[in-house]
Amino acid sequence: MYDFVLNQFTVKAGHVRPAMHSDGTYFFFGAGVHRISRIFNTVQEDISLTEPRIENGNCVIVTVPQGYVGLAFDRGQPILLAPGLHQWKSDTLKMQDLIDLSTDVIRLGPFTLLTVDEGYAAITQDNGTQKIMSGGSTHMLTHRNWKFEKLISLKLHTDDLGPFCATSADNVVLQTTATVNWRVKDAMQAAKMAADTMSAFAEGQSVPVVGIGETSTLRKDVLKQAVASLAAAIGSIRYAADVHISASEKVNIDTADILPKSFGAGSDEGCGVSQIFSVQQMSAAAQHANEICTQYGVSIVSINVISAVPIDKQLAETLSAGAVAAAGAQQAEIAARGNAKARLIDAQSVAAAQRIQAQADADAEVMHAQGKKDAAMLLETSAVAVDLAKLEKTAAILGDKTSFFFGAGPSALPAILSNPRWTPDIV
Repeated sequence: MYDFVLNQFTVKAGHVRPAMHSDGTYFFFGAGVHRISRIFNTVQEDISLTEPRIENGNCVIVTVPQGYVGLAFDRGQPILLAPGLHQWKSDTLKMQDLIDLSTDVIRLGPFTLLTVDEGYAAITQDNGTQKIMSGGSTHMLTHRNWKFEKLISLKLHTDDLGPFCATSADNVVLQTTATVNWRVKDAMQAAKMAADTMSAFAEGQSVPVVGIGETSTLRKDVLKQAVASLAAAIGSIRYAADVHISASEKVNIDTADILPKSFGAGSDEGCGVSQIFSVQQMSAAAQHANEICTQYGVSIVSINVISAVPIDKQLAETLSAGAVAAAGAQQAEIAARGNAKARLIDAQSVAAAQRIQAQADADAEVMHAQGKKDAAMLLETSAVAVDLAKLEKTAAILGDKTSFFFGAGPSALPAILSNPRWTPDIV
């Protein structure tokens, strides 16, 4: 009778046992020993609490792992479950799904969890009003009519231009290749004026990014404008003017280094096709392109020409021959200018050496005269020293001579030698 009326069982630790009463009530038995009425209660087998979802009628135990969020609905109202263990008893609260938080765009019923990396911006539409979500953070779109459209790249892009044909001012058709560096400067303006935001993407597909795809409308517009601006810049240049590119001083660095300013080196203005490769011309092309591109939020950083070759092969050969001749003449002129400068430097060095030598001789004479003057002034202070000096000079004049004729005695010899206006009587 005991076993017929009562049911005694044990629930293992870390497990629960679902049960139902005859009146339709659902409940769980926890770990331990239980004794219940067998007539009115029905029990099932033990279920481990490590199971992600345990449902027993209106009783639910859910485990949400880290990196996920649980999505449940209670009479149409979405409820988000944080990571952890959740238990409830409700006739209207139903668990729907576990959402992985590692994806960029997460649909949570009417909510959208949006993660935008740095260097990007997200384009969203809130009841038709465009809103831009900045990069480097996570955003929650809080109702169903606030929809995520696309990501727009704010990074620097480099694209090839051409080869395309452009005509110069003297009607020379050039096959041109170039590169353009550009980036989206104003995400709001770019999204409003150039991005196709109405094209929806299906669930599970990659998120479209405006500006970096091969079929991007924004990229096509930027490249077309860059080509147009570069063609306009080439159209203002006479390709065959004066000399060819190989003879241009702007391109030939050695020429610019060798020719001094005093010899009238070439001006800063390029000649012929060299203007295509000049910094000024490329800056003008980028500025012209930015006048249009700024209207849809794009800034062109630079346009660089890689090559510009005439389509007419015969014209190219003719210009090449002229360029070789011009380069040879210019090299000869450079050599002549260099020789002239070397001779000028040599002459200047010789003149400087002579000037230094003359200055040294003059200084020596001045010092010698000053010494004599100082010696004479020193002799004047002593009569005896003066007489001795006279005798010394007299002896130096006589030297090895043996006979002289004078009109006076020997005692008058010093006076005679020191008086230039005395005239001796010759015997």
